[in-house]
Amino acid sequence: VDTTSLCHHHHHHHHPSQSSITVTIIDQSQQANDSVMKGDEFAWRRWHLVELHDLQWFPVFLRRYLTDVLVAGWEFPVLTALLVRMVGFVPPCRVVGRHLSDMANQLLVDDDGKIEQDKRVRIVDLCSGSGGPLPFVSSFLPEQTSVLLTDKFPSFGGADSDVPPIDESNENNENNEKKEQHDEDRQIAYMPRSVDAMACRLDCDIRTLFASFHHFTPDQATGILKDAVRNQQRIAIYEFTYNSIGAVLVGLVVLPLVALLSTPLIVFRQVRRRIAKGQACNAAFLFDIVRRLFFTFVVPIVPLVIWLDGTVSHLRTYSPAELLELVRRADRRQQYDWAIEQLDILDYPFLYPVPITVLSGRPKWKGAE
Repeated sequence: VDTTSLCHHHHHHHHPSQSSITVTIIDQSQQANDSVMKGDEFAWRRWHLVELHDLQWFPVFLRRYLTDVLVAGWEFPVLTALLVRMVGFVPPCRVVGRHLSDMANQLLVDDDGKIEQDKRVRIVDLCSGSGGPLPFVSSFLPEQTSVLLTDKFPSFGGADSDVPPIDESNENNENNEKKEQHDEDRQIAYMPRSVDAMACRLDCDIRTLFASFHHFTPDQATGILKDAVRNQQRIAIYEFTYNSIGAVLVGLVVLPLVALLSTPLIVFRQVRRRIAKGQACNAAFLFDIVRRLFFTFVVPIVPLVIWLDGTVSHLRTYSPAELLELVRRADRRQQYDWAIEQLDILDYPFLYPVPITVLSGRPKWKGAE
């Protein structure tokens, strides 16, 4: 009999008077034997569909417009705040930033609970795509954090990116000198070489995955967790989609709306950056803007694909019960403490039934209470 119940927490992050974060460590002991019996008969509720923009034949320029819209959700909190100011909205970046900060601070504090100034926390972000939310989340992290963005197919350093490639030459000397100058940037950089989330050899304190875990099959997802355990590194996985009817219905309205509202902001920013850099708005640049507006407002391919891919993402997202099953498979010898949490971004979650789901794990012997 499976006696362990999986606790779902909803945290409201903007009432510091309440407990900051209560982590439920899921006890696997009763379930471990259980899953050996079941073998691979676990019934997955998720659908492993393909997103249009991941397909080979999908036009590169349209993929760029889509990525811009997805990033806009992170970059223009003003936009999102205006939409839902009335309902106690907290930007997802801040919610996640606080959660990841708590993890980083656990590594920074000494036995007396004081933060050690000379310690650093290194975060390696896996499957970052062309940057993802982490550059926006990083501003909420402690100053002693350094962030490295990685991907199996790196596409960093685009025209709109402010993130530099990592300098791999004599790192230690460099870091000490750099630390003086770059304390404010929290040292964020990207790795130009390919990094496989299932075989990551980079030295770090915390591995993170943002909005990318649902792209993997159960076997691959298990491989990602196993690799963290094998290297005894903490891992935190954040998903912003949720497999439920409510999430899909809300997406029907919200996803195309975000595409339509963010596009003028994106264009405005592109023009402003161009002028700031002293570059002329030449014909190619103007053509690109007209094409973007055309495929967003006249023939609305961008909002349509955003809606389709967003819906597919919801349907592919692992539920808490499925995450628990992945954990069972990945950590057979129970070397880790795992937590599955759900963080709300609204005071009234029923208005936006898409919690941020977090799966985090840490080695039992490291700083275990």
